[in-house]
Amino acid sequence: VLPAGEWCEVCELFKPDRVHHCSVCNQCILNYDHHCVFINNCVGQRNFKFFMLFLLYTPLCGGFLVLSALPLMEQKWAVAAWRNDWWNLNFAAFFFTEALFAVIGLIFLVVHLQLLLLNRTSLEALYAPSWENPYDRGCAQNFRAKCPDCCVLWWLPVQGTEGK
Repeated sequence: VLPAGEWCEVCELFKPDRVHHCSVCNQCILNYDHHCVFINNCVGQRNFKFFMLFLLYTPLCGGFLVLSALPLMEQKWAVAAWRNDWWNLNFAAFFFTEALFAVIGLIFLVVHLQLLLLNRTSLEALYAPSWENPYDRGCAQNFRAKCPDCCVLWWLPVQGTEGK
């Protein structure tokens, strides 16, 4: 007889520690973090590195676009007649929308980087805030456990040999 909470009633399979059933994907996921609507997939053991890279590249690209458009935006802002030009209004809307995406992406990155370094999932942080984490092995070991590639390959969206 298995203890309660270690049997998935939907999949009818044994669930090891840190496995949760995703109701959207209808499957059990190891180290289930959350179901991400931006990538339309569950974030877990197999794709956590790629999710973190997505969170890293989003504010970097957004910040690059904002900084490269800033001189033109300042130039257009100085001219009072820019409000009458449809292209300039679209450019201003793009500029502020991209700045907003960069800031939101940076917030998501900081939150998930903190969870990565504590070796916690979003689900564990949400539903067990006072829980003492038995999986925490220190920042460096936690990072290597979730993103096992070497330093050179980690920044690239490729599957390393250690992650298989």
